[in-house]
Amino acid sequence: MITLRTLLRYSKNKNIFLITFVVYALTIVSLYLMIRFGRTIVFGDVNELEELDVSYFHVFFGNIILIYKTYILGLMTFGLYAFYSHFQNTVGIALVGKQLLYEGYEKLAYKMIPHGLIEFLGMSLALATVIWFWIKVIKDAPDIIKRKKNFMETVRTLVSTLLVSAIANTFIFAIAGIVEVLVSHIKVM
Repeated sequence: MITLRTLLRYSKNKNIFLITFVVYALTIVSLYLMIRFGRTIVFGDVNELEELDVSYFHVFFGNIILIYKTYILGLMTFGLYAFYSHFQNTVGIALVGKQLLYEGYEKLAYKMIPHGLIEFLGMSLALATVIWFWIKVIKDAPDIIKRKKNFMETVRTLVSTLLVSAIANTFIFAIAGIVEVLVSHIKVM
């Protein structure tokens, strides 16, 4: 039986936290630069983004589907889909952020920043996990072929790390959903 303790024992890899931090920092910097110095594209009246009754489960399950799709398709495409998904979400958020900035910093601060920072942390964790997975596979493959490393031990490490990351992302997006529903109320997210 798989317990959380077993999962944590096999997923003791600090490289994922380092990769997550680097990806998160680069995302926040690029998001800031796109919002601050990007072209102003006005899609219509910003007041259309005004508060709307947003269902928590709609927001939560939408984000969970996005993140698990990133895990699955990222693993299937050797990380390419994870990069694409992360980039696409960053650009989309930057466009909405620029639209909100057009009306003033207050709208950007209370509609975008609270849940956006939390969601980008979860997206960065998913991307970092996929990157780590393929680095680990490529690094350990020669030793497994030469029988210097135990194949099942490597598989357990890979699977448990993916599961711990997925569980952590579920909690991250649960918190992001609560913040989005209670604070942001933005209908395009």
